[in-house]
Amino acid sequence: MYKRVLALLLLAVVMVGLLAACGSKTISAEKAEKIVLKDLGAKADEVEMHFHVTEFDGVPCFGIYATYKGVTWAYSIDAATGEILNKEESDHAH
Repeated sequence: MYKRVLALLLLAVVMVGLLAACGSKTISAEKAEKIVLKDLGAKADEVEMHFHVTEFDGVPCFGIYATYKGVTWAYSIDAATGEILNKEESDHAH
């Protein structure tokens, strides 16, 4: 739990860059986390997540690795709209 809060706080600092890239509209890291949890049909304590800020096809987004039931998924979540731009199974272990 502490690691998740710390990760979200650090990600909030990076949000300044996203604000500049997306204008004034951007979703929060917490919202991005909720989008992934809903997509997986999981609860927060069942999923290990790692966030980073990236781009997908030139769109600023949250890159999220989510490990659930032994499978790691790589998500790209549009930082402005919250749309899932990409989701694929990943061999990237966390």
